[in-house]
Amino acid sequence: MSIVPEILKIDAWIDRYKPLANPVDPHCGYDFGDGCTLIETYGDHLAYLATIPDERIWTIVENDEVFSVVSGRCHVNRVGHVVTTEPWDHDVEVPLDDD
Repeated sequence: MSIVPEILKIDAWIDRYKPLANPVDPHCGYDFGDGCTLIETYGDHLAYLATIPDERIWTIVENDEVFSVVSGRCHVNRVGHVVTTEPWDHDVEVPLDDD
């Protein structure tokens, strides 16, 4: 049996989970309203992620030029990570498109 993620619009995701600005580098990309949020996967960025509970870490992924935010740490097709104030407790996917 496969688990189907909850699909959220970007505004609903921002309101519910509250993405945090990157404290390591404020110029990494993906500004959801309070500063750039993208966390890289090396150096000081990785050290910062090590201090965050897994349930507050999300991954921006790219698949065939379609970008999404998904709950948890992913390695395949990963662009980078985002940390939120609120934890996730189930699979969530947030398409990053203009629709």
